[in-house]
Amino acid sequence: MWYLARNPWEKDMSAARRPFDPLARPTVGQGYQPVIAVECAAMGVYAKSVRDLTRDAAGQAGACEHAADTVRLLTGELFANCVRHAPDTNVRVALFRDTATNKLVVAVDDTGRSVVVVPDQPDLPPNGAESGYGLPLLRALAADCGAIPFGGGKRVWFVLDLN
Repeated sequence: MWYLARNPWEKDMSAARRPFDPLARPTVGQGYQPVIAVECAAMGVYAKSVRDLTRDAAGQAGACEHAADTVRLLTGELFANCVRHAPDTNVRVALFRDTATNKLVVAVDDTGRSVVVVPDQPDLPPNGAESGYGLPLLRALAADCGAIPFGGGKRVWFVLDLN
């Protein structure tokens, strides 16, 4: 995913976004409505269930079909990165509807110790590569995205318009 030890941007951190956590403020009474929260082990066997649950939850929160499919795709990419780079950890996926902006905020937390960097303009992987597409997809499809470390892990988040 976006771990410094394997990251082509390791030496040039100027492209990294400053840490920002859209869910750091209280969610109750501040315009954020919780939609769903799912927690499971970072294991591939749970990937389809997590993708499907988040897609269904996005639809129930008012997302159009295209936006719900995008939530499924991007959440699946982030969950797959947890499975690959933070095995033997727990993953928590949470969706919130921002009623003030009519946007959906999705956060994927894991308890892995690696650092995440989300550069403003990620490079595409080489032709024929089987991995490395998650970050370019996230950047291209999300209205905003980022990563923030916390206590015993990290949160990678993205924002999508519900329409």
